[in-house]
Amino acid sequence: MKSAPSFIDLTSDRSRGGGTARSERLRHKREQSSVEGACMAELNSNAEWKQWGKDDPLWAVASWDGKQRGGASPWTDEEFYALGESDWRDFMSHWQHYGVSTESCLEIGCGAGRLTKQLALHFDHVYAVDVSPEMIDRAQKAIERGSVEFSVIDGLHLPQGDGSVKAVFSAHVLQHLDNTDVGFMYFRKFYRVLGAGGTIMVHIPLYQFPIDTGLAGALMSSPYAVRRFLSNISAGAKRRLGKKTMRFTRYPIDTLRAYLSNCGFKRVEFRIFPVKSNGGYHTFVFATK
Repeated sequence: MKSAPSFIDLTSDRSRGGGTARSERLRHKREQSSVEGACMAELNSNAEWKQWGKDDPLWAVASWDGKQRGGASPWTDEEFYALGESDWRDFMSHWQHYGVSTESCLEIGCGAGRLTKQLALHFDHVYAVDVSPEMIDRAQKAIERGSVEFSVIDGLHLPQGDGSVKAVFSAHVLQHLDNTDVGFMYFRKFYRVLGAGGTIMVHIPLYQFPIDTGLAGALMSSPYAVRRFLSNISAGAKRRLGKKTMRFTRYPIDTLRAYLSNCGFKRVEFRIFPVKSNGGYHTFVFATK
């Protein structure tokens, strides 16, 4: 009998009320149409990830201290894919507990194939997509299985047809997008490609302020808004200078839960658990179509 891991079940219609949470949802609705228009072209964040794919594809995916090219102990292929095997055991145990069909899986942001190699062992068919041709090339060389289909994408449009897969997986990807609005749009596309009863397991950094209403809520959220504003300026300047950057975008739990429900997802759960490889905690969202 499987023991239940720690998780946050936010499937109820309970709302925490107005204030910051409501303002965040209203802001998201206002900006959604403009973001969709802006994302018809290639995402701005693609530029650095294509460059990371050329300069240091392994460290870009697993950014451990000293493991970069030129570092004290750069990643070897053997170490890199062994890390994927270890992390996948932790990830899959939670997905199996939640419920997952192993018929087919779409992996968003496969990178150099660290986890794709494990997906290929557990799913009958895997579709792996990434914005970096160099990353895809590296993954193809590491994974010689006919059940895996690789595609280079523009960062937003998915080549899979409606209801064509039974599972969607992504790890350490949505955190590197420029803003939450682009990240939210991904979930609508996940819903489109999923077949009925299909599930998602998506790694996503989350936050929730202790108080999100009234003046106290505004005082708590304002410093974070300023930090994001300055981060956007810094990222834009680095891109204009041709320098790589690595964004870290967090997502508000209440707004994400409401958005997933609006998309049509059911059984939304947020789980946090450590991985054995380095003890780091990971937050994932699970949901069912």
